[in-house]
Amino acid sequence: MKINWDPAQTGDFSFENTIIAGYPTSVTLNIHTRLEASGNDKVEIWMWDSVNDWEKVGEVLPDESNTIYNIPIMDKFDTFAKINEAKMRLKYVEVP
Repeated sequence: MKINWDPAQTGDFSFENTIIAGYPTSVTLNIHTRLEASGNDKVEIWMWDSVNDWEKVGEVLPDESNTIYNIPIMDKFDTFAKINEAKMRLKYVEVP
């Protein structure tokens, strides 16, 4: 398995400027995917909460259809302040 990890290409996506204070009742990350070529490649989703190290919160296996994956992340982001500080990276994993 060959793993490509280039933060400059995968980006640090953020979710700042949530105007609501307090505590959410549910936090789910929705990832919309579509595979452009055949294969078994996957995408890992990594999140950072501004305090701890980057943590893998899930992975998706894109296919030819437009698939939406719902990844619960409430355990890591249980306040709106944490969501404001959150960053996300997508790690492409090429499977031969």
